[in-house]
Amino acid sequence: MASGSLRNKKLNKRFNANPMHNPPNPMASPPTPSNYRRRSSLILAVFLIFCVVVPLGISSNVLWTKLKYGPVLPRIYSIEVVNEFPHDPEAFTQGLLYAGNDTLFESTGMYGLSSVRKVALQTGKVEVLQRMESSYFGEGLTLVDRRLFQVTWLTKTGFIYDCYNLSKFDKFTHQMNDGWGLATDDKVLFGSDGTSTLYKIDPQTLKVIDKHIVKFNGYEVHNLNELEFVKGEVWANVWGTDCIARISYGDGSVLGWILLPTLREELIRDGNTGIDVLNGIAWDSNRNRIFVTGKLWPKLYEIKLHPIKKQSRPGVIEQLCLRPPHNFLRTPAKYERHSGATSIEKLQSVTHVMAQVLRKFYKPKFRSSNSYDTSSLDRRLLSLNISECEMNGLRQGPVLSAQWSTRTNSHVSDVESFVVKDAWRKMFSLKEIEVATNGFARENVIGNGDYGTVYSAILLDGTRVAVKKLIINSCQAEEFIAQVEEIGHVRHKNLVKLLGYSLEGTHRILVYEYVDNKTLRHWLHECPQHISPLTWRIRMNVIQGIAKGLAYLHEGIDKKVLHRSLKSSNIMLDHQWNPKITDFGLANLFGPQWGFIIMESLGYIAPERDASPEAFTEKHDVYSFGVLIMEIITGRTPIDCQLSQPYLVDWLKSMVASGKTADVADQSLAEIPCSKELKRIVLVALRCVDPDEEHRPNMGDVMHMLQPRDLLLGGEELLFISGI
Repeated sequence: MASGSLRNKKLNKRFNANPMHNPPNPMASPPTPSNYRRRSSLILAVFLIFCVVVPLGISSNVLWTKLKYGPVLPRIYSIEVVNEFPHDPEAFTQGLLYAGNDTLFESTGMYGLSSVRKVALQTGKVEVLQRMESSYFGEGLTLVDRRLFQVTWLTKTGFIYDCYNLSKFDKFTHQMNDGWGLATDDKVLFGSDGTSTLYKIDPQTLKVIDKHIVKFNGYEVHNLNELEFVKGEVWANVWGTDCIARISYGDGSVLGWILLPTLREELIRDGNTGIDVLNGIAWDSNRNRIFVTGKLWPKLYEIKLHPIKKQSRPGVIEQLCLRPPHNFLRTPAKYERHSGATSIEKLQSVTHVMAQVLRKFYKPKFRSSNSYDTSSLDRRLLSLNISECEMNGLRQGPVLSAQWSTRTNSHVSDVESFVVKDAWRKMFSLKEIEVATNGFARENVIGNGDYGTVYSAILLDGTRVAVKKLIINSCQAEEFIAQVEEIGHVRHKNLVKLLGYSLEGTHRILVYEYVDNKTLRHWLHECPQHISPLTWRIRMNVIQGIAKGLAYLHEGIDKKVLHRSLKSSNIMLDHQWNPKITDFGLANLFGPQWGFIIMESLGYIAPERDASPEAFTEKHDVYSFGVLIMEIITGRTPIDCQLSQPYLVDWLKSMVASGKTADVADQSLAEIPCSKELKRIVLVALRCVDPDEEHRPNMGDVMHMLQPRDLLLGGEELLFISGI
């Protein structure tokens, strides 16, 4: 551009120097340097527009739209189930693809159970099966030119199979950090390794030719799992969520999100409590059909997408679909292939073989309970009552804080026992736990929580217990024991008792008392009955019991315990509908970020702008309790994206502000609560979720607020306070 301007100036000088070409004009103004600058600026602007806008292919209409409305946001989609097909409930699905003629190919995981299989869509029947060596954990699968490519977990090893008979005819090493997902556009392979990286791989050389970091709103999308190529996009399951990300393989940007929580929730309601996460996408390109399933799911679904037209609240996708990274590659080398304790999804030993060996060679010798010594199994599992503890001296156990004793004398009877520090503890051997759980058998699974898998177990003396196998193996033994001892001596009738633990190798296992009536979440959201068995009186008793247990953790012992994960799935109910809080104190074993992200994604975390895992206080537990009250009285989940107002807290405030407090009660209640009592409990909930952390009450105050004599306000006062 500079050289062109120079030529123009020289040309003008020549014309000005020749009187024949430039006759004098007495009325004309002589050229000035400012005129030349304006002309040069105009030419420069035109040149820049031509060079920048045109090559990018941005039309004037698109450019105007971007300037007027801002950047185009990724679309969010809900789903409609078009068809349901049977699926092998024993298949730990890791890769899925549609091959035409109602035929699927599937890769399954777990050591000793991994396979590649050809499956009939309509019947779910496995037509051809190729089992893998027990040292490999099968992962992603895709089809290119009659060749099935499969990767494996933690080995950087892959296999190539003939698609007709699934015979293995090649083995390869890939360049990804790990093998999780595979897909193809028939030209290149796309791969994932459980991080936020999307790889492009040459199917001939199996070398990485390009890669992009997948991002949404500036955040990396970690834990990319099973992949599928659909209509020019790469779709990815995000491990640990019910979300599918639609990704541009050109730059890694997220083009849209598909939300599928209803599938897993429906399966759980139907009694399929042992299922694992959503994983498995297949696309029929000829008929434009989309299929999805999950690990150990008994069904495979054909789905149709529907764009959610209403604009979602900022942060919804971050809460539902983004998770912190999980670095499974940190597993020590000697446990890389055979450890059974790193995660629910990945590190599971060959439990069915183990169970058979134990039953065959390990014959437990049962003895009567009176033959045990003072440190034996039954003596350690029996909690002392309050009178026995008083006789043995309260100084050896946790001491009630002065604040608790002066303010809550009427609730001292709720504290079951103040046992000596070592009286609770039982070091179970791993063999004992394996026998009690039948080798961690799948049929013994009674729940999958944030921190691990829970098994029903029967000890050698016939005591039924709940065994939680934690998904971590990275915390040191000293750290594990210290945290377990801190929470192990806590005894309250509204807290699930920790009875003991097992610590061998990488295994971290907790043994709890068995509470036999499922979770509060089950009865609120997963119970198919039209009329809920949770009457209003039961719900009030549950709320008061949770308040007592949480207040004891905060104020009833010298070293307070923050729960960090208070939600309906962590409230157990016995057959008298008495609540018992579980999982308190476990967040410390996983690091502060773990529980914080999970709770935030479910809508139980306070929205402080400066909130961070490290800044977690008891007032954050109080906020979670307030959300829990709302959940109990309304029957709604804290976040429900299918509703016009997805956030429970916002919806309840709007209902109260518009004078519709009487309409917030759960419609499945057999009886309608009286207006005064409903308003009182709603006000308690609103106090607990006050946006100002300093204005939230302590749990000891909340216990008194829940008593009818302590809070009797009319509708006008309620409306005034709800305007916070």
